Order: sequence, then structure tokens, then C-alpha cells
Amino acid sequence: AREFIPTSFDAFRHVPLYENGIKERFERCLDLYLATRTVKNKIRIDPESLLPKLPKPSTLRPFPTALSSVFRVPSKTYIRSISVHPRGQYILAADALSRVTLLEIPFGRVCVSWDLDKLITEKMNSSKQNELNESNDDSSESSQSESEDEEKKKEDKKQEREEESRSEHEIIFSSEKGGDSVVSIEWNPNGDGYVFAAGIGRYVVVIDASLHLKVSSGHVEVSNSILGVREKKTLKSSEWKECLIDESTDSKMLIISHRHLVRNVTWHPKGDYLGVSSRDTAGARVELHRMSTRQTQRPVGTKACSNVQLIKFHPSRPFLFIASQHHVRVFDLLAQPPTLVKKLQTGMKWISNMDIHPSGDHVIL
Repeated sequence: AREFIPTSFDAFRHVPLYENGIKERFERCLDLYLATRTVKNKIRIDPESLLPKLPKPSTLRPFPTALSSVFRVPSKTYIRSISVHPRGQYILAADALSRVTLLEIPFGRVCVSWDLDKLITEKMNSSKQNELNESNDDSSESSQSESEDEEKKKEDKKQEREEESRSEHEIIFSSEKGGDSVVSIEWNPNGDGYVFAAGIGRYVVVIDASLHLKVSSGHVEVSNSILGVREKKTLKSSEWKECLIDESTDSKMLIISHRHLVRNVTWHPKGDYLGVSSRDTAGARVELHRMSTRQTQRPVGTKACSNVQLIKFHPSRPFLFIASQHHVRVFDLLAQPPTLVKKLQTGMKWISNMDIHPSGDHVIL
């Protein structure tokens, strides 16, 4: 006890070294030197034993063993999306220059091609021009009672306004697309018709291709019924425009404008609803367009589709699959409002594509 009695010193430099410090350090080193050692045996594993045993290729038949055919698409750039008709006779190919080509599968012959960027620009500008002409006709009828001098002045002002509005609308409709590529294309699942939908920029184009093909009048009637309309109901976020692709063939097309950039288009198995996912820096939307009534609706809120990549319909049940960057959400469309049924944890860094098995029990990402 006396060893731990504190003592006083005049200065800190007068404090001596701990007497037993060197002895205790030596004893500690001696304990470590005489301590017993244990030998750890390393587990040696053959790397080849960790690999699964692959089955023989002969047991995996049938699978493709030879190249059947090659379709030469007259395009100067790469193909962004393809879609095969439900009957398996025709295939659509969309390239990065907004051109859609329709080929015949048995022979690889190019049947027809459309430049969607050019078509949308022409049709949208022409529709705006018609609206301007109609407004000018109404104003000219009301100004008949005015003097000739005033009429000339007003006509000059109208012409100037028309030129300014034309240039503004041409810039708007050309800049909104900006030569965008066709990001998604898909045939209507009704095999008796020849209608397909394509997404480009802020627009979805639905084209009736039956008149460009050598098909019977029954197929033409089915295609026309898919684009038929009984009543018009639209939301402010989308706008429907029906026009003719070519007056010589009387083939119809629908242009549905959206607020955001279109990312994916998909058809409902019954062929009446068209699902569209759109997203850009300003926001995102998931919209369902009904062809028979020209009605647009948004089944889910903005929170569920904030980072939407693409959507798909369930083959047999009223479910809508919405794939974000990391997850897949399944919504029941019959519930009012649509409710979340499942949320699939994928573990992926980025979901780029998705498809559902015809049975509806499996999803491939």
C-alpha cells in the first residue's frame, strides 16, 4: 500500500521514472514468448468443384442450331425496336432515325416504310394551319361592314400574325421531337387486324397498315374497327388527332401527344387499350388510351411512376406491371382506385426491359 502513496515534488521534472516499469514490461514479453501456439489448417478447395455441372447440349434440344434468315432493313443506323405480327407473317423494325419498316418474314421483302418524324411534323403543322384559317374566316365575316382602308390594315396585320404563328408552331413541333428515334413499337394483339403503335418523342403514333398490304377486306374492316371511335373524352395531358397518311390509299393514323417523352408503348391482350409510359426531367406519367372511345386515363399517381421505365399488362388478369429502375410494382386495375398488389424486389441496378409469360406466373427482366 505504501507504493501507491502519493508524494509531492517541487516540479514536474523532479518526478522519477516508475521503478517497476522495466521489470513489468520484461515479464509481459516473457509471457507472450512462452504462450502456447495453435496451428490453423487452411481449407483448400478446388475451384472447379464450385462450378455447377453443365448438362450435355444434346439433352437441351430443341434449340436453334442454324441461322434461318436475315432481314436487311434499308437503314443507315441501328435498329431500336422490333415487333412480330401475331400471325407471324410480318415484322416491324424501327431505327434511330424515326423510320419504321414493315417486312414480310417468309421472303424478307420490304413492304412499306414510314418516316414518323416527317409525318408528325406535316400533320401537326397542317392541323394548326387549318385552325388559323378557320379563325381568320370567322374574323373576316364580321369585318365586312368596316371600311376598305380599315380592312386592308387588318388584313396586313393578320398576315403578319399568321406568319409569326406559323413559324412559332413549326419550331414547336419540330423541336419537341428533335429527330427523336422510335423508342418502342408493338403490333396490336388482334391477329385479324394490322394496326401497330410506335412511340417517338412526345407522341404515340397508331397506324393502320392493312391498306398497304395485300390482305382481304375482312382484315381491313377489323383494322378500321380498332381505330374506330364512338365518343371523344380526353385529358389535358394528351391530345388525339386523326388524319390520313396518304390520300391515295386512305390509310388512317392517330397521333396522341403527351406532356413528357414517351418511353414505352404496350397493348392490352384484348387490343382496345394502349398503355404508355412517359418520363423526362419535368415528371413522369403512366396513361392508358382506349381506342374505341378515344378516352385517356391515368390509373396510378405520380409517386408510383416517378421513375418508370416501362409497363406491361397481365395476359389474363386485370393487373398492370410498372417497372421502375430497381423494382416492379403490380397494380389491380379493377379496384377503385387501383391498389398495389405486389412489389417485386429485383436486386438489379437498372431494369431495361421486361416481359411476362403467357401464363402470367413468371416475369423476366
